[in-house]
Amino acid sequence: MWNNTDFKKLFIAFTALIFISLKSYASISLYSSQLESLKELLSSFSKAEKNLLFHFTKLKEKNIKPLDLVFQDETFFINKGIVELESYLDDQLESEKIPLDLNKKKLIKDNKIENFINDEDEEINKILNSEFKIDNKDDPEQLVFYDFSNKKKHDSSKIKARNNSRKKNFSSVSEERISSVVKMAIRRELREPIRKDFINLKAAKNLRQTFIDNKFFPRKKILRSLNENFPEAYFDLSFYRLDLDKKKNEKLYNLEFRPHYNKSKRVADSGSGKLEFRENPFNKFSRLAGSIFHHGSMITRISLPLSEGIEKKEIPLIDISSFENYLNKNNLKGIGGSILIDFKDEAPLRVSVDAPFEKRLYLDDDLKVSEFFGGHRFTLFIGVDPGNTLLTFMKSKEKFSEKIIFVEGSEVTYENPDIEAGFIRKVSLFKKNVMGNRKSSFSIDENKIRVFNQPKTLVRKIGLNRYEFKTNLTEKGKREYLRLDYYEKNLYLGFGNETKITIPSRGFIERVLESFNLEGLEKRCLIQVNLKNAPLEVFIDGDSSLGPIDLETRFLDKEGVFESDVENLNELTDQIFILGDLQGTINARINYINGQTDILQTICSADDYLIEQL
Repeated sequence: MWNNTDFKKLFIAFTALIFISLKSYASISLYSSQLESLKELLSSFSKAEKNLLFHFTKLKEKNIKPLDLVFQDETFFINKGIVELESYLDDQLESEKIPLDLNKKKLIKDNKIENFINDEDEEINKILNSEFKIDNKDDPEQLVFYDFSNKKKHDSSKIKARNNSRKKNFSSVSEERISSVVKMAIRRELREPIRKDFINLKAAKNLRQTFIDNKFFPRKKILRSLNENFPEAYFDLSFYRLDLDKKKNEKLYNLEFRPHYNKSKRVADSGSGKLEFRENPFNKFSRLAGSIFHHGSMITRISLPLSEGIEKKEIPLIDISSFENYLNKNNLKGIGGSILIDFKDEAPLRVSVDAPFEKRLYLDDDLKVSEFFGGHRFTLFIGVDPGNTLLTFMKSKEKFSEKIIFVEGSEVTYENPDIEAGFIRKVSLFKKNVMGNRKSSFSIDENKIRVFNQPKTLVRKIGLNRYEFKTNLTEKGKREYLRLDYYEKNLYLGFGNETKITIPSRGFIERVLESFNLEGLEKRCLIQVNLKNAPLEVFIDGDSSLGPIDLETRFLDKEGVFESDVENLNELTDQIFILGDLQGTINARINYINGQTDILQTICSADDYLIEQL
């Protein structure tokens, strides 16, 4: 039997053993519970590190520019978190070690967890060994990775991606394994670089040249290199002297042509007696307009319609001496300009002008002068007031054709009309609002639309925004004009064979005037040219009875940006605005990117807003 003393000793020892066992069990339980939660967190960070490394490797393989500082910061904090977790786990393991035999099952379970972590590190090391090469140089810009299998930093922790060019393939990586932060960083690096061009009116001055230098508009070169069969107009012009004294014709040489859209340009015959012109007109209603200079002959203004094919013409130039002799013999002053109308192969028509003139003459093929209509080829007006003049060709009271021409003092305006029968014209009207690219149908009462200077010609409304009218007589290459009685100011529409016309809204007109720093036209004219093709170059000039017209231009693109410099033309430019200060004629040449050309001859009239649809 145990005595009381022995029993007490045994009880104390057993109690201590139980206490130690319970403490050990509690420590192991605490460790197990902490390890379970830490295991999941560590696993997620290990996977994130693996995925991050995988994507970083792929980005480097494609020679994508170095990752930005934000992305490096993100990877740094991820690695920092992994290091702190590993250190915390090691401290827990060291503090919880006790000299007791733990259950084998628990050891196996803990070994599996540790092996799982080590396996992850081995996989990471495999990726590092297969995808990167060691670089012993210190580079603070490179990412730093750690191998925790032996709790020491490797010398190969500073790495540099190979320059191998491989195709990006993320099919082996699950989207669910990548954190949102990593996804955002990867997407940001894979995007096209963001352009840092801040475009305003000042910066846009050299925008066109910048686009050309950086090849942002390769379409220009592509269109130029294409061998397209555009309609080609070819003029072969020769000239002869019209002598009112000797009554004979004589071929002329040493001529010079100066286009009205650019008077500084010169085209000479080089002594051949011929002037040749080759154009690719985009619009069938373009005109070759310019002045012919020859020593001993009156300066002659010509305006010939451009049409596809070869056109040979012989144009008479009035001899100065014979003209002055005729004036002296007939007591004529000859102040102002002259108009010479050549019917040639056409039956002569009666002609009238709405400007004062001193004398009208008729000349036949032999240059015999007559003051009576009939059997003649030429109609000559002498002493016509300079400026815009309405010229009318009449077959009868109901059949006539009108157009505005310009008469210059001491010069001859030459006309060679090609009269055609009239036909029904149909047009649709569309309205453009302020800074709007989309156009809406524009409907107006038919009694508010009139054919220019023909109040008796009816315009019928045949649709929501569609109208028709009939011309009784017309001329080849002649543009038609309509007047809209809709705005406070006169609004005119000019068109050739176009069937759709874009007109501005009131707000749009105000915005255009603001671009010229104006509130109203104030005796000026404003011409809006609607383009269908992308312009490359624009030349504009104007004439009035008082001299050259002072012109201002604005160019509007489809994005609503106004430019005043012709160098800023680009593929988006679709409207040209011309502001003139004097009444007269404005000539413009528009060279398009594809190699075609439009030559426009239009009118500047005080307080009028004119729309030319090309």
